[in-house]
Amino acid sequence: MGCNSSNQVGSTPPNTNLPSKQRQTEAQQKKAQEAEATAAATPDVVAAKAAFEAALEEANEDQDKVVALAEAYSNCYATALLKTPGSLPPEGFYTKAESIFDALMPRGDGGIAPVKLLSSKWIKDRAAKLKKATTDEERRKLRLPRRQDLERDEPEAFMSVERLKELPRKHGSRGTERLQAAASSYCWLTPAHPDPLGEQLVSLAEAIKRAEREGEWYQHFPSEAAIFVDFGSLCQKDSDLWVPCCGGPTYKPPEARTAEEAAAADAYEASRTGEEREAFGVALSSMQIWYVHPLLTAFLTRTLPEGYESIAGYEEVRHALANSTLTPSLPTHSTALFPQRGWPTCESSWVALAKEAVPYCFPPIFDVVGSRRTIRIERREGSFGISVGQNRVGRLDPGCSAIDAGIKEGDKICSVDGVAIRSYGEFPREIHGKEQIELVVDMPYRRPAPLSPAAMARLVARKRFTSKKGDLPMVIALNTRTILSIFRDMKELKYLSVGWGDDEAVQLAEVLPLCTSATVLDLRINKISDGGAKALAAAFAEGALPKLKDLHLEDNQIGDEGAKALAEAVGKGALPELKDLHLEDNQIGDDGAVALAEAVGKGAMPELTYLALYNNKLSQTAKDACKAVEAKRGGLFVRTDWI
Repeated sequence: MGCNSSNQVGSTPPNTNLPSKQRQTEAQQKKAQEAEATAAATPDVVAAKAAFEAALEEANEDQDKVVALAEAYSNCYATALLKTPGSLPPEGFYTKAESIFDALMPRGDGGIAPVKLLSSKWIKDRAAKLKKATTDEERRKLRLPRRQDLERDEPEAFMSVERLKELPRKHGSRGTERLQAAASSYCWLTPAHPDPLGEQLVSLAEAIKRAEREGEWYQHFPSEAAIFVDFGSLCQKDSDLWVPCCGGPTYKPPEARTAEEAAAADAYEASRTGEEREAFGVALSSMQIWYVHPLLTAFLTRTLPEGYESIAGYEEVRHALANSTLTPSLPTHSTALFPQRGWPTCESSWVALAKEAVPYCFPPIFDVVGSRRTIRIERREGSFGISVGQNRVGRLDPGCSAIDAGIKEGDKICSVDGVAIRSYGEFPREIHGKEQIELVVDMPYRRPAPLSPAAMARLVARKRFTSKKGDLPMVIALNTRTILSIFRDMKELKYLSVGWGDDEAVQLAEVLPLCTSATVLDLRINKISDGGAKALAAAFAEGALPKLKDLHLEDNQIGDEGAKALAEAVGKGALPELKDLHLEDNQIGDDGAVALAEAVGKGAMPELTYLALYNNKLSQTAKDACKAVEAKRGGLFVRTDWI
């Protein structure tokens, strides 16, 4: 999200020139806004917000106190929203295709559409020109123009909403529903322009081209797509008129500006008309939809172009080295940086909430720069603090420089100082006697588990915003409404083969109570063991997922303790509508299987018709016990053997 997103937005007057359906949508949104205001005005919410804001104003800000009060405010606001009828957006606002189409429609006869989407073809063509440019001046002329200038000079840069509606919505080998549209999440490099030399546009275009050809045919991203890029999609101010007092680290409030600064700032503000400012405000009020919507793909930029390593809001790194997967004609990117900026943090969290991750369609999230990084680390207190088995990172000591560089357990070490690492013993040999080493590391994007409103509040409370007091309470309220709304509406939660373990399962369990409409939870092909299974079972026992029909936990690492926790939860009435329970390809033994069988035999999960337990560690005795329950419960099939 751009630096200009902090503009103050007033209420939008009703527009009587809209089509009846659009007027109805606006009326629903207005009612929701009024209900939101009612929830926000409850005494508990007002008190929690005041305490939070007071902590933000303290001269020596206590970070732990701020985080605790942020969570308290989020919890209080969430409770008020859930108790106030109509305070959340209409059902389906964050899940139906019509919400995207409505956001692209003009607000009246000849009016301005709040958002326009760029054509992926135009992005690729523009990037090709940028790659051929030989000077910075040429690149500045070819960088992404603001939307108004594109509309005037290059209208072909956009895809119309009519064309987007015409494009296929079923994709992959099983007809997965997706729009041929995506959002680009990246960091603005300067307050005036997000990408002064077009480097990030080139990286985005290269990522789109890779997405169109990598993997099996059914995993290819469509060759024709609409892309949300905030600077080209929203009505922006003229970057050529920006002056330092208008934003960034050099921002000055109006009363502190000189007469010359004030005149320049006024000219900058006037570069966007009143109608354009209104359209920007409408878009900003629901900006999160472009990142959170499950029918849209996300292109996530996790790194900065070389030379921007010390950009405000990012952790500084000692060395910026070229990304070895990029050719010299492309922009080079520094080592993986984890943003401390608030808005990029929100965007990366939004895209991970509810997008369907399945192997039979193109991925919902693409890593723009790719996974291979060149990193330099140093000895600290006589050690590099990194243990490598064969060529995978096995252990990282706290405080080691590898952690600062973003390396995680399981990452692949490709080389040390140019020497390939392929087998055991090569890594210790290559680092022996050295104080500093250069690593080429494969660091793939790891999709995090979705965050609850409280977890999101804890996260953003530690991030940087232009004005914490002005922005952070608003951001927490926005995130709370968004998370409550989307999980209220999600019918299928599919997180297949995303590499999740117990930590992610614990985090997911915090979200599940919000999923009151979900009928499918699919977590197959992950690394969840007993700890994660226990967390999920505890959520089920508290009433989470009351309408669940299908639960997929196959191909994980769940053992007896996890199975017994599930048995205990369903024995207390959890998952009353469940029909299919998949636990095959785990590590469940006799104790876990028998516990489940006994619970089912006593009437747990009364709607259950299929229980899969094959490819576990079951003796014949345990299998016989399970089959006995099948005979007792009419209409139930318990599968204990593959054949």
